[in-house]
Amino acid sequence: MISLNLPHSAWEPLNLPENQLHVWFANLDIEFEELSHLESTLTFDERARASRFHFLKDRHRFVSGRGILRQILSRYLNRDARALELGYGPYGKPFLRSDSGAPELRFNLAHSQGMALYGITRNRDVGVDLERIDQSLADQRIAARFFSRREYSTLRTLPASQ
Repeated sequence: MISLNLPHSAWEPLNLPENQLHVWFANLDIEFEELSHLESTLTFDERARASRFHFLKDRHRFVSGRGILRQILSRYLNRDARALELGYGPYGKPFLRSDSGAPELRFNLAHSQGMALYGITRNRDVGVDLERIDQSLADQRIAARFFSRREYSTLRTLPASQ
């Protein structure tokens, strides 16, 4: 995992070969000192977006999620996280702007309940997803309604522990 408090000059750049996918997992509920450091890497627009969250916990998670993304990307690009220029697609998906010097680096992120997942590739789009599992929703009625007959039949043959 990335040490958030190391200065950029102390980092070793990360290498990402053409046909590889790197996946990062992060806890977004971090200490105030780390959060302050990450917030300092955000752009004015990102800080403004964070300030629009009603709940402090959500604001902090946005800051840590976006700051960690910037830290990860900066390691691959060997550039300071503050210098990265992100653009946004029509549905708000962030991307590295082509004038950022690394248009071949692609990424995706997902977050759920204080956790984040990041996927990083070169020259190909990537998608990641992360969902918290709520055991109270693991009910046969949901499977009966939404699964195919074959899937539901297979599920019913499994022991309850599985």
